[in-house]
Amino acid sequence: MKLLLISFTLLYSFTLFAGIRDVGSGGAGILKDNQIYLLDLYEVGLPEPLIDSSVIPDEDILNRAKAMPHFTDDERMIFAQKMTEIRRKAPRFANVLLLALSKYQWYLVDTPLAVIKEDTPLDLENMQLVQIANRLETRVRIYRPYWQSMSPKNRVALVIHELVYSIHRPTMVSREKYAFVVDAVRVRSIVAWMLSQEFYSSTAETLAQMTNNMSNPAQLRDQYLLNLDADVIILNGYVELSVSTDFDRAFVCSDIERQVGSSAKIIFQRELKVSWSELFFSSYLTPEGLTQFTLRLSTRSLGDNIRSPGFWDAAILTLPSISFDSSNVKNCRALLKQSHEQSLKHFQEL
Repeated sequence: MKLLLISFTLLYSFTLFAGIRDVGSGGAGILKDNQIYLLDLYEVGLPEPLIDSSVIPDEDILNRAKAMPHFTDDERMIFAQKMTEIRRKAPRFANVLLLALSKYQWYLVDTPLAVIKEDTPLDLENMQLVQIANRLETRVRIYRPYWQSMSPKNRVALVIHELVYSIHRPTMVSREKYAFVVDAVRVRSIVAWMLSQEFYSSTAETLAQMTNNMSNPAQLRDQYLLNLDADVIILNGYVELSVSTDFDRAFVCSDIERQVGSSAKIIFQRELKVSWSELFFSSYLTPEGLTQFTLRLSTRSLGDNIRSPGFWDAAILTLPSISFDSSNVKNCRALLKQSHEQSLKHFQEL
């Protein structure tokens, strides 16, 4: 199947206002013994993020990591390994982060950045809090001396932090002022979770709780649309099936086992849910009256017909039914899981 690849275009330009900044509040660090540690990690006692160096990164992630021009080859590999880990557990979350990486411009600057006050459980009286990075519109500025004082893994963690912050959902804090804020404390907690041992032991419920923060309030005002035809495949490189979790499989298999007792064969027909997504830059006002920006993910269901015009003109995703009888019903869960994984792999290869 061929997807029409069209470079993204800017339909509307930003309106610039004097003195307006969009600052990644958590792009902060702790300076200790001439070394910079990302605040997200320092808050949970991690000097370095946990990244499995044995992971073979997805090739497309390695290529997308080139959008961060200040990574060394080793840092690009570390980033790709971590993003591959995240994609294995939360594919849409990882894919949107990767898209955000390419939609921002990354700069190393020699002028210090203003320190933004952080809400943190740490007693900072005897610590030096520093601002490593901030974000103005689509530009991420990183203070070069601090970048050079970070370990390769902390640099990767900083970039991941900026990506998570940029897609996080603002919440309304003042209806009178029509004001929103991004919860920087929650952003740092998500980054710390992604880069700690907790990530590897997370349940499906925890994964959903930590990653479902990309849909934004309808009140946000879109500044311009990114035409993501070229990126459709990465946003939709997975498929949601009605039976996809251990809980779903246990429920379905319980019913199948009950029916097999009164029938020679049970034929289980699988259902398919497919959606497509767009990515927007959106603006929102803070309580101080500043205009800030976020990336907003908009998702729309394609319904039962996966061959919707303009996306998969020649795509035929077949989900063959599975037959169960007394000879294989005890392996029901494993067979459903295998079917789900095969369908997922097939869909990603379209």
